[in-house]
Amino acid sequence: GKEEIWVDTTTEVAPFRLLSFNLRKKDALVVPAQGAAHLEETPADTPMPNNQLQEIDGKVNELGKLTARVKFTVRGDPELLMRIIFRRIPNPQWKRLVETINTSGGLAGGEVSELNVSDPGATKEPFHLEYTVNKTNFFDWSKKKSDLELPLSQVGLPDAPDDDVSDTTPVKLGPPGEFTYRARIEFAPQYSARIPLPFSIKRDYGDYQASYKMEDHTLIAERKLSMRLRELPNSRASEYMAFRRTVLSDLGQ
Repeated sequence: GKEEIWVDTTTEVAPFRLLSFNLRKKDALVVPAQGAAHLEETPADTPMPNNQLQEIDGKVNELGKLTARVKFTVRGDPELLMRIIFRRIPNPQWKRLVETINTSGGLAGGEVSELNVSDPGATKEPFHLEYTVNKTNFFDWSKKKSDLELPLSQVGLPDAPDDDVSDTTPVKLGPPGEFTYRARIEFAPQYSARIPLPFSIKRDYGDYQASYKMEDHTLIAERKLSMRLRELPNSRASEYMAFRRTVLSDLGQ
């Protein structure tokens, strides 16, 4: 009918109607079959919500070795990125790719097995990645007290513009969406744990909540970041940077 459909066939793995972030809300040249060519603005939003869910279910033995099942489920912009990466890298190298992801998430040297990856071309459903990781010396069991960093729990928040840019340059927050991290890690009986404090911060452009609890010898943690705006005026840069520092401080607990 009269509805316009925008698609990007270049990536080969973009879900129907999903334009990459750098192509959205931009002037594009439209050349109709009849009538004059003209400029038109591309859609600003994704056809589906941007979501990324990370789930880790693991166990730490008495010698500090972590064995965990890791699951990623992504939709929207993060899905497109994952599909492109796994489409371009040959299947035999997927295990090495996942090991690289683990390295950036605090699991360097972890052994990956039982890898299950969605078909990069099956774009009607969310992209899913699942595997088992075994990491020896996940933390130093020989010490009386040792800090433990939650694995694969990074949250990406862009920095503010540099001081030498124009005062009119907005703070780019990236595409709106929701990132959820859930971890369930069981510890050997001889360990006792001091958990981080729960935390919550809410702003008009984004929210962040974190909860932590112990059930018997199992740590249950959840972190959720929701961003609603693509950008902020430069006058709010210091406010956003305070929000960013606060979120990063929780990640460091």
